[in-house]
Amino acid sequence: MVIRAKSFVPFFRWHDSGDLQGIFHLEKIVAIAKLMPDFEFWLPTREIGWVKSYFSANPCPKNLAVRVSGAMIDGGGFLLNNQMNNFSHERMWRAEKAGEAAPPNAMQAGKRMMSTMMPTLIFKDDKPWLVIGTPGGGRIINTILQLVVNVVDFKLNIDEATHQPRISQNDGPLEVEPNFNPDTVALLRKKGHRIRQSETMGSTQSIAIEKGYFFGSADPRRPGAAAVSP
Repeated sequence: MVIRAKSFVPFFRWHDSGDLQGIFHLEKIVAIAKLMPDFEFWLPTREIGWVKSYFSANPCPKNLAVRVSGAMIDGGGFLLNNQMNNFSHERMWRAEKAGEAAPPNAMQAGKRMMSTMMPTLIFKDDKPWLVIGTPGGGRIINTILQLVVNVVDFKLNIDEATHQPRISQNDGPLEVEPNFNPDTVALLRKKGHRIRQSETMGSTQSIAIEKGYFFGSADPRRPGAAAVSP
């Protein structure tokens, strides 16, 4: 079921993102930020998450394209990014050359570019419960989904959920990590899935808040990550 759900993601991302309305509105983001009394801005390397209080939890991804505009939102506590490279410039060039309509993710005034960045907050009883973020390009959405499913549906703790082998389904073959169960891979092939063994996927940095305690989990898939107490 997870694989099937993931197979729809590329289609909906391509057709529904990059429109004039955008998925998120800057005004809403600023409003949420202003509601956090202990809001702090950190300029991280790679991916960090932090929790200052029950009302201030922040997964903070760093754009690996390193194109920060330098403009800070007044009262928001975060920098505006500049991801012009995430617009579909090559597709736009081909469409113009062929006399076709511009693709949905073409760079135009008032549009928000397509991106896979998805720093994630999950609430329980109106309080932050999980703080999750990861690098990983096109595999970010699949990585976050699997971590959430592992915790919410399979009742794993945040560290166990982080260490589970991962899959990624976009518009090509089903990718599996090198340590994925070979028996499961064989069963998937019998069901008609095209399988491709890939490198490790993502590097989640997560915090779980349980009964007043803060549990951090640093993904071992990439070196240099650690979970530390404040």
